[in-house]
Amino acid sequence: MNKKRPKLTAAEFAVMEAVWKSGEATVTAIMNYVNTDNDRSLARSTIQMQLFRLEDKGWLQRREVGNKFYFSATVPREDAQAMIAANVRRTFFGGSCAELVKALFSSTTTISPEEVDELRRLIKTMGGEK
Repeated sequence: MNKKRPKLTAAEFAVMEAVWKSGEATVTAIMNYVNTDNDRSLARSTIQMQLFRLEDKGWLQRREVGNKFYFSATVPREDAQAMIAANVRRTFFGGSCAELVKALFSSTTTISPEEVDELRRLIKTMGGEK
């Protein structure tokens, strides 16, 4: 996360998901991914506009082969998730990780034993414990 990038909207994140999943994708492949299981299909021109906007924002890079554009991410998915989570933590939870996690747990009916173990490992790692 070396460079500060503009925030992603929910629609832009959906487009980025298609790119992250494929590694590199054409407009058509991204459109098909975004419109799968979507109540309202987005037009090709809408997807293209989002792709060019994401390129301008520094989230994507593009290469042209013939008359096709291939898009790939400039930021790994994990880095984008961390940026989004940090923004939510600052904006809605006063910077508190504990308050953010408490809110996540209050909205969840169950958490698996594997997730509890993973959270314990993360807390030890992030807290500097051995």
